[in-house]
Amino acid sequence: YQRRVHGDNYQPKFNTQQLMIGNRYDNGATGALGVNQQQNQQDIYNLGPKDFSNSENVIECYDLGKVYDLVGRQDKVPALRGVYLSSESEFYPVKRGEFVMIRGPSGGGKTTLLNLIGTIDNSTSGTLKILGETINSRSTDEFLSKLRLSSIGFVFQTFNLLATMTAYELSLIHI
Repeated sequence: YQRRVHGDNYQPKFNTQQLMIGNRYDNGATGALGVNQQQNQQDIYNLGPKDFSNSENVIECYDLGKVYDLVGRQDKVPALRGVYLSSESEFYPVKRGEFVMIRGPSGGGKTTLLNLIGTIDNSTSGTLKILGETINSRSTDEFLSKLRLSSIGFVFQTFNLLATMTAYELSLIHI
């Protein structure tokens, strides 16, 4: 595969021991994506803060909510209520280049929020903006598909990898 794409003289910049997904770094720290340890020997827990004040807002939401209807019943299940990621709220918008984490109890709405941000589902209330574009029930499938293709990446809890390919090769596949 590498020769076909890059030519006979291709020398990979890292191997599967240097690129680790969902595992431990060589220095003992954990993370979602390891990097080439020969180039990055810094302790990731002692990095100084970065200033994102001039960075573009990538994800903003105002009073975002999602309520699920129960089929055959009049009951509704609120999965998400009043989520704000804005400069006027306690939680600021997600900026380009930022690494963020969503945590909370089981049933707290984490997956629902990620589905809304990933444009897999629509909110039932509030406003969601991704890269300055408002996402709502009027957003067309074509628009959302192009947005996901160009700007949104997913790593699902149950992921399917091809066992015959390296992590680097898998990262090159456009699905």
